Amino acid sequence: MSNEHNNAQAPAAIDVSCRLPVLLLLGSALLWLVTASVFGLLASLNFHAPSLLADCPYLTYGHRASAAWTAMLFGFGGNAALGITIWMLSRLRGVELSWPNLAALGGAVWNIGVTAGVVGLIMGDSTGHGGVDLPLYAIRLLILGGGLIAVSAVLTYFARRDEQLYVSTWHLMGGLVVLPLVLMTIYLLLGMETVRGVAQATVATWAVSSLTQVWLGMVGLAIIYYFVSKILECPLYSRQLAALGFLGLLVLGGFLGVHGAAPVPVWIVRLSAFAAVLFAFPLFAVWWNVHRTVGIRAFATSRDNTLAFIGVAWVSYLVAGVGTVLHPWINGQTHFTIIEAATRQLFVFGFFAMAAIGAIHYIVPRLTGAEWVCQKAFRRVNLLAGAGLLLYVVPMVYGGIDQGRVLASGSEYTNLPGGTLMTMRIAFLGELALLFAALGVLAQFARQVVTHGCDCCNPVEIFRMIKAAREEGGVE
Repeated sequence: MSNEHNNAQAPAAIDVSCRLPVLLLLGSALLWLVTASVFGLLASLNFHAPSLLADCPYLTYGHRASAAWTAMLFGFGGNAALGITIWMLSRLRGVELSWPNLAALGGAVWNIGVTAGVVGLIMGDSTGHGGVDLPLYAIRLLILGGGLIAVSAVLTYFARRDEQLYVSTWHLMGGLVVLPLVLMTIYLLLGMETVRGVAQATVATWAVSSLTQVWLGMVGLAIIYYFVSKILECPLYSRQLAALGFLGLLVLGGFLGVHGAAPVPVWIVRLSAFAAVLFAFPLFAVWWNVHRTVGIRAFATSRDNTLAFIGVAWVSYLVAGVGTVLHPWINGQTHFTIIEAATRQLFVFGFFAMAAIGAIHYIVPRLTGAEWVCQKAFRRVNLLAGAGLLLYVVPMVYGGIDQGRVLASGSEYTNLPGGTLMTMRIAFLGELALLFAALGVLAQFARQVVTHGCDCCNPVEIFRMIKAAREEGGVE
């Protein structure tokens, strides 16, 4: 449960202090989620229509795929993680957000940086480091914007010192430490003074794993711990198990997922395999903790929309975690196959995005002072997103297994597309469903803000005020 004691400030006052920066960050996150889904669809279309946009040098497959990943990781992931972090920290610490205008400025700078990065990638201004190939000028803006938001969050954290920290606070603060560390590492070692040889691939691999497994993983688990306990009105089963999961993710997360054929030293591949085996312990700790907390109560099938989204996220996290633990044994069969895309989508969209949407469903009405206009729309979005994940992940895994079998047999690579074409067509339908789910959440968010936003920035209220002034003979 949240740390809201007698000496804590009223939740309504806390929500007012968070309104501007959090709505800015969450709204931007949903816009980037739609953008990432569109770029991803355009990239996937090349497998079915190879000549698509062939005459446009700015929208080649590589440019679209890089733009989709950057928009998803830094656009959606960054905005959602930072916005949810500052709101949850304020609630957990029981104080108003410190320097909210600074956080709003940081959110604006962060989005300028993401926009510059996506445009730069489309223009061909890429560093070539897979997963973190942002131009140098975009990374500078991300560091500045994220730093401004982090200052506001840290000041909020230290505003109260007499509280026992809730486990979600550990994860949120851990994410705030990991993000600038990784961005500064990318900037210094892959940007300003580029390291040589295999060190480049080593740094890039560590950075991608740290941003996804650790940063987004920390925030996603913080959402699950917080909202499950709060909505079900029950305490978390064990702080000790939560501590094991937290420390295991923090220590091991950056070393997970290195492929046996990766262009890195062999000892790093062995270290990644060892870390994957050890990851079974924090994964079990997290699963058992949430399982005992929920008990026999409804979770993934809950009538509460927030819990329903978080339930899908929880199942996705467990499945992706099992895949991570098994990675050293299945890597030889799955490397260079479309299974890699399936596991990444399962973690980033299935786990983090669904957890973030669940948090958005809970947070936004408290910031706008009104409930959602249509709760049924979120139920449809949840079903659509769940169906989209199944339609994408299951066929891609099946097709990837077939790809791995053909590669292992020594057959010609040209035989692979025909064998997996049907599975990729089904997966394309899944991507389409995920796009419509993202559009549905964005539409509900925009409707909520326009209808119930604060009077100073609500277009409907401004129009009503102008109309009333004219009817009363006021100054036009």
